[in-house]
Amino acid sequence: MDRPAPSSPAGAPPSLVVPGVGAIGRTLIAAVLATLVAVLAVVLSLMLGAATIAPGEMIAALSGRGDPRTVLVVQELRVPRTVLALVAGAAVAGAGSVLQALGRSPVLDPGASGPVVLAALPCLLLSLVGGASGLRGTPLLLVLAVLGAALGVTALLLIARRLRSPAGRAALAGGGLALFGAGYLAWLAARRLDPGIADLGRHWGGLGGLDGTTAPSLWWILPLLSVGVVLLLVASVLLAMLGDGLPAVMIGVAGISVVVGTATVGIGSFAFVGLLAGALAAAAVGPGNLGRMLCALPLGAAVLLLSDLVGRLIAVPVEHPAGLVLLVVGLPVLGVLALLTVLRGPAFPCEGRAT
Repeated sequence: MDRPAPSSPAGAPPSLVVPGVGAIGRTLIAAVLATLVAVLAVVLSLMLGAATIAPGEMIAALSGRGDPRTVLVVQELRVPRTVLALVAGAAVAGAGSVLQALGRSPVLDPGASGPVVLAALPCLLLSLVGGASGLRGTPLLLVLAVLGAALGVTALLLIARRLRSPAGRAALAGGGLALFGAGYLAWLAARRLDPGIADLGRHWGGLGGLDGTTAPSLWWILPLLSVGVVLLLVASVLLAMLGDGLPAVMIGVAGISVVVGTATVGIGSFAFVGLLAGALAAAAVGPGNLGRMLCALPLGAAVLLLSDLVGRLIAVPVEHPAGLVLLVVGLPVLGVLALLTVLRGPAFPCEGRAT
């Protein structure tokens, strides 16, 4: 007698179903496929831009051979930009996955809510007081941004975990987006007062971008983002084993705060990376927190890499920030997820107690 094909949990969206493969196998297959997509995005990021570089020339340039101008473009411009997008995209997606699990809602996004606004606020205030020069990457700014993000995450979770209605949680996402918009308007006002903060404020105001990334800037951004990812992985394991109790909440808030604060100061805020990666991961492996996290990391990297690539190619030679591309793509997805959250209730991924 034929065995029935495995199916997704009741009420959950269709997941990647492979006959004869259990939940762990599906997660591994989905994670491998997501990683391949991220690798493809890396290759495209190195090849494409204002000047298209052939695969053979790109490989030669990576090893320091070939046309000196091509070597300069690849090694000095595209490699640092691609590496930063890879790590930052994975980190922000991981932060989104944990935030959604702790807040029990798939519509929460760390880049379009209170955490990023409160992380950016010290940046804007210090810019107005002390000018724009030399602020990016300073220890004081990093500490203030991480503390601001921690305050925002804590407030967001306190509200989300007390809202039992899916409609209320969808409304919370709308409120977070409104706060995100208010932060952007605050930057516009600050820009009028001091045009010198235009470059930094553009990133801190919500339209994060990877243009201008150089190898020296990676030395302080990448280690901090990596620490945040480790904390988020630990939080995901605790969520899978013990549920969303105090240990998972504390470590999760710490990881989200480090990622959001570091990203905001270094490259700006990227709205909807966590939302898009989380939705894709949940569709692939279902609502389990650890499996969704493992898929969200490479998916987030791919989302940010491809968004940056679209911003570079859509109007050559003018570059549009990746944050703008994400805003255009992410708003409709947020609307769909908010509607599904209201219609499906607690059976939707990330709803209910962590698994």
